[in-house]
Parts: sequence; structure tokens; C-alpha cells
Amino acid sequence: MKWNAGLQPATTRSIDMKLLLFDLDNTLIDRNGAFEYWVRRWLKKRSHLPGRPMQELGDRLIMIDNGGHTDRIAFCRDVCVQQLLDRPLRTLFLKEMHTFTDSILPDQTINMMLRKLTQRFSMAIVSNGSQKMQRKKIYKAGIGPYFQHCFLSGELGYAKPDLRIFKKALAAYGCSPHQAMMIGDNLKTDIVPARRLGMKTVLLSRTPVMNSPADFTIESITQLESILP
Repeated sequence: MKWNAGLQPATTRSIDMKLLLFDLDNTLIDRNGAFEYWVRRWLKKRSHLPGRPMQELGDRLIMIDNGGHTDRIAFCRDVCVQQLLDRPLRTLFLKEMHTFTDSILPDQTINMMLRKLTQRFSMAIVSNGSQKMQRKKIYKAGIGPYFQHCFLSGELGYAKPDLRIFKKALAAYGCSPHQAMMIGDNLKTDIVPARRLGMKTVLLSRTPVMNSPADFTIESITQLESILP
């Protein structure tokens, strides 16, 4: 964990912090890890397939998925262009891809931290994604009880970095931006819009980020407690 340039710990700890907003994928849950595990297992069941090695094929599928940012149409197109799977297998892959959420399991360390934070703060999830998929991830991770509200783009009709999703969360709690903190792993969709509104921000990044606009950068979500007022 590090304090980012220009931020004084004493100033931060004097803030009347009331609300914590959390991104979901790759912040509270290891979405990419669950997807990679599912892809490898899916391919292993079809290890008899001719063509490129399963390891290479899995690497390509994971890269095209791009952490879930590639939509289904673009995913299918790229798999087709790169001739990774024939049409029947592409159809089957896309049909079954949503089941990767079954690989998500509760993280007891994270859940314990969230349980403690509920005693001090109001908390909500602000996430992009379909209602069904995101709700299932929250359920599988066992984190639903720690959040009064979940603001999901698939339910609202607009997505981060649209400021409306953050404003809706603030309004639900009657909270000013200066009393709230956004925690997420994406600069563009989590950190930049939250800072525009005047919120404090925490970037979760397992690799160094040069000139990050976030107030804090942490390597693990479990480090969050150490920087909260």
C-alpha cells in the first residue's frame, strides 16, 4: 500500500467519511481468476480437439475476453477471425461462458473485513455488468449482506464512468461526495469519475501505476482498513 503524491495522512484521517462505494469485478471478487479457471477446465474436457495446444488456446481466449470488457458479439467475431474454435464450439462456449461464476467462492478474509466495516460505514456496490451475472457473483462470493444497495449498470441503463451512477449512489444515502470514497481497480471507470465528483479514491492495483490520480493505491483489498479514517 502507498500514499500517493501530495496526500497528507493527517488530512485524510480527519475527513468525516460516511460512505464506501466498491467496484465488484477484480476488486471484491477475483473475476479474472474465476474466468481463467473455467476456461482451462472447459478446454481440458475437450483435450481431444485437434489444432493448437490447449494452453495456447486458453491464453488466446482469456486475452480476447479482456477481463470481461469484450461483449459477446465482439468476442465471437475475434474468436472466428483468429480461427480458435469452429462454429459449433464457439456457440457452445458462448452458451456456457456465464457458468464461470460457479468458480467464485467466498473469501473469508475479505468477508471478515467487510463485516467489520459495516459497523463504521454505509457501503454499496457500484458495478458495470448485467443484472443476472453481477447478482450471481455477489451471491456466490457471499458478500450480499454487507451492502445495503447495489447499483448495477444492467439495472440502471447507464454504466461507469457515467457520473449518474455515482450520483445515484450518493443520493441514496444522502451523502456528499466529500463524505464518500470509491474503491476500484479501473482508473477510467472507477477513479477518474469519482474524483471529478470530489470523492476520495482508492485504486486496487497489483502492479505499479505511474502518476495515478487516485488518492491511495493498494495491492490487496484487505489493505483498505489501514487507510480508512
